[in-house]
Amino acid sequence: MDGSTIPFTGGPLKKIQEPDSKERSIRATPAITASLRGSIGGNLQVVLEGQKAVVGPSGVQQITTPGGTEIEFSQDFNKRALRVMVKKGNVEMDWDAVADLKFILLSDQAVQIAMDSSKRVAEIVHVGGGDPLLLLLPNKSLSSLSPGTSIRVARGSRDAFSVQTLRGEASFWDLASNQVLNLGLQKRLFLLDIPPDTSLTRVRFVRAGGDVFKIRVNDKLVIGFEEAMKAKGKIAIEGVELQPSQKGARWVIRSMERSAEVSAEPFGSWKAGVPIGEAVAILYSEPRSVVELATAQGSTPDSKDLVRLQMPDGATAAMGPNSKTWTDVFKDGTYTLMGSGEVGGLTADGRNFELNGGQLPIVGGPLRKSVEDQGKEAVRRPTPTVEVRIIGQLGSDIELRMGERKIIVGSTGTQKVTTPNGTELEFSQDLIRRNLRTAVTKGHSYSVWKVQRR
Repeated sequence: MDGSTIPFTGGPLKKIQEPDSKERSIRATPAITASLRGSIGGNLQVVLEGQKAVVGPSGVQQITTPGGTEIEFSQDFNKRALRVMVKKGNVEMDWDAVADLKFILLSDQAVQIAMDSSKRVAEIVHVGGGDPLLLLLPNKSLSSLSPGTSIRVARGSRDAFSVQTLRGEASFWDLASNQVLNLGLQKRLFLLDIPPDTSLTRVRFVRAGGDVFKIRVNDKLVIGFEEAMKAKGKIAIEGVELQPSQKGARWVIRSMERSAEVSAEPFGSWKAGVPIGEAVAILYSEPRSVVELATAQGSTPDSKDLVRLQMPDGATAAMGPNSKTWTDVFKDGTYTLMGSGEVGGLTADGRNFELNGGQLPIVGGPLRKSVEDQGKEAVRRPTPTVEVRIIGQLGSDIELRMGERKIIVGSTGTQKVTTPNGTELEFSQDLIRRNLRTAVTKGHSYSVWKVQRR
């Protein structure tokens, strides 16, 4: 970690009660969200992890959350500015006066945000010490401000905006080009928002039963394996080329004249973007909710980031040449992302990652409100993690405990288990080798299992 990345966070697994009354375990982190509503000079409404408070035109409002996060708010009417200081914690903050900007503040960091009367220009100053202050800009690029740095963010016409350094130095990670840009004093960077692209050809896999499925193009035409074979094995439509193999279980999608946006019916908001001139092979298993993507060499020697992925919780990833990814989606909306080759990206919580076959997979899921011990409400990001405790001796009945659920594995035969989130595994005793055999048929044992024996 070099001071410009978000620190790793973690904590113990906690049991929570979901809205549908199902109990599950998630890993708590100190990260919380803060939302502000209102204008300078009036009362600002603050919602911080379920707590509501008011920041008046004068004085300092300090809030302490049940988890121990401490944050201070104060207004400076003369400067038309709001000052926020995180004394302890990890806070992601948004303010409707500076729409589309998010501020990520760590312990002992402070930011001052000043607005002009048009509410289209904001001056942001990293007034605290410590590590660089992180901002998420409207086009989802990440900005890092050194202590004492001041920048001006101005919204232009349509979807354009600009960023200018007024003091100090700032750096930007442009997710679109995967490049880091350093911006010195009085330098200005013009960026574009990313509006919905109406020029895309949308390719969506729809249920057809088993591992064979059909493709809907731009929400209209439906193409199956039989139709493609009648067209000599490939179909060119709406600027893309579709070519099936393995009797329709595997397809190659080539973006010929238009970029393609690939999605799958059971996968929610999961998407893969294929730019013009590139191709991706997709192997999709509907019953198992697993999708495999593979890229080739690339259309030019300089080709990189051939395919871009968007995960259901907002995490993003880019695939380089000769790379593969496997996305395993579970019934509760959580997922596991594995990769090999050149795969990297940003988690939904803003952490960089790389996957080349040697790292643990990325796990995630949508933020959810939960009620913890003593009736306290919190927002957590669930993962497909399942905790199993094994109790007993080989040669006799062994008890598996998963939360309140208890399962017996006898000395003979195989016990198959499916958890509420869809993880599938098998247990059996091998008395000759004196071991307990565990096979994970959906899920990933090295990332989602904790096994204790007593």
